[in-house]
Amino acid sequence: MNNSTVSSNRGSGLYNTGSGSMTVNNSTISGNRAYQGGGINRTSGTVTLKNTIVAGNTASSGGPECYGAVSSAGYNLLGELSGCTFTPTIGDLTNVNPQLGVFVEALGYYSLQAGSPAIEAGNPAVPGSEGDACLETDQRGLARPAGTRCDIGAFEYEGAGTTPAYIVVNAGTPQYAAVGTQAIAPLQVVVIDENGDTVAGQTVTFTAPASGASAKFASTAKNTSTAVTDINGLAASSAFSANSTPGGYVIQATVAGGLGSADFQIVNGSQVKTYSADDTDRVPGTLKCTAAQPQCTGGGNPLADGAHAHAMGTYAFYWNQHGRTGLDNNNMTIISTVDYCEKDEYGDCYFYNAYWSGDQVVYGNSENYPLADDVVAHELTHAVTQYESNLFYYYQSGAINESFSDLWGEYYDQLNTLGDDSLDARWELGEDLDYGTMRDMSDPLVYGDPDKMSSGNYYESDGDSGGVHYNSGINNKAVFLMVDGGEFNGWNVAPLGWEKVIAIYYEANTNLLSSGADYSDLYYALQQACTNVIGKHGITSGDCVEVTEALDAVEMHAQPATNFNTDGAYCDGDNFINFVFTDDLESGTGNWTFANGAYKRWQLDS
Repeated sequence: MNNSTVSSNRGSGLYNTGSGSMTVNNSTISGNRAYQGGGINRTSGTVTLKNTIVAGNTASSGGPECYGAVSSAGYNLLGELSGCTFTPTIGDLTNVNPQLGVFVEALGYYSLQAGSPAIEAGNPAVPGSEGDACLETDQRGLARPAGTRCDIGAFEYEGAGTTPAYIVVNAGTPQYAAVGTQAIAPLQVVVIDENGDTVAGQTVTFTAPASGASAKFASTAKNTSTAVTDINGLAASSAFSANSTPGGYVIQATVAGGLGSADFQIVNGSQVKTYSADDTDRVPGTLKCTAAQPQCTGGGNPLADGAHAHAMGTYAFYWNQHGRTGLDNNNMTIISTVDYCEKDEYGDCYFYNAYWSGDQVVYGNSENYPLADDVVAHELTHAVTQYESNLFYYYQSGAINESFSDLWGEYYDQLNTLGDDSLDARWELGEDLDYGTMRDMSDPLVYGDPDKMSSGNYYESDGDSGGVHYNSGINNKAVFLMVDGGEFNGWNVAPLGWEKVIAIYYEANTNLLSSGADYSDLYYALQQACTNVIGKHGITSGDCVEVTEALDAVEMHAQPATNFNTDGAYCDGDNFINFVFTDDLESGTGNWTFANGAYKRWQLDS
């Protein structure tokens, strides 16, 4: 691994096992956290470092920088050696602060501060001369050395930047604030020069819209505020609060010189209230926080903090993806209760579940459900479905209901970069739960769910409300195929990506499906939905062909058994039908009121 920055991972930055052999040159490994070996976890095989920084990582058990035996080819800088078997050799610096700048996600590297011990401390051989020498250029492609000798790490220090060339977002977007309340975090930008060196002392102006949905900054009580970049080229706005108008908007950050702007996506939305049942069956329970307290209890009740943060995140997610104002599209208050339980016959109080009650989300006290971002978005999507297609929670309509919550929950999970987003966990539901994953959308068979209608795993009994959690696997597999593509069941589906797929499913849920829809209905609804949104989100008629192929791959139009989805008879035996009211609609729809979207459809009136 050459000229790389490894940062911000929940789990070791590098993990080496088996007979693997890794050599790391001119790289920076910092800001990672794990149970052990925050920076590097070597359980077997070999890891050799040269001209590399491993510092500023954390581990809850031991070995913040490295765990296990790590070898040196010289000229490395390690922040702390506890828990790590590392024998320093020529040029190595240990138990030393590298004085890194702030990690800039948009740029992908840490700069070095003036006076960093890593500056001109790399191998003195000519860069690029093979062996253990530094690499010829740094991560940005700039030539080494900038001084008399190359630097340790992925970044070659050239001195502080002087002339601003770019302004980029470093933190604070996207984010959500309930109307009239303070946002979660200030807005942060970094100013850099043409070579990517940070520039201090630059005045940055933050500007929110003058009217409509907007915000005011605490430092000025106006829609504008200024800040000056520090030694790391960073500038942060003062705290800001949403005004009384709901909706999404952009706050722009600019510096003098016409360099363009760094844009922050902000949403003013619903009130969010989070409660604790305090290990009882009382709901909503004791109020813990509102949207005016974005950190909720600040660590006092981590489950409440998680439920609160992900409720606000899910609101912002639906606004950013669909322009939806809240669960009911009318900014209803989002209510969550954690620490809920029910007593058994022995007086023990526990509850292993999370659910949408029709009015709020309830999280049991026996699992860390609110800390799993996909679980929270899953439950809140049940509310969205309730206010749209209102699918019955029974047999195939219930399986579709569950799958809709899975797909929006998983998209929220993959989009927000929180939790475990590794390739192995990318399509798992509940991978951040203490007891582990519940379902796998890419391969439902792993957890005993069907991946096609003819699967032997199809649940045909009446338990689980007709197998709603099991049989969701059919549509889950279809979603995976549409998003990532792949060969399955004799079909080869080209990937469409999330943006297109989520738009098609949203059209089906909000405008086409009825309450009693089964998989055959979904089969046709998704094809119609794709046709309806051609020209939006880059969707083409060719994409609709791929949608159909994914649906055919999972056999969505088939039945798991002959006459499984039968229609009920009007009457049994010799009973006669007594028609109380009839309407063939030939004279129009004057006898009816429709209020469920642009495409009228029958549904249960809840």
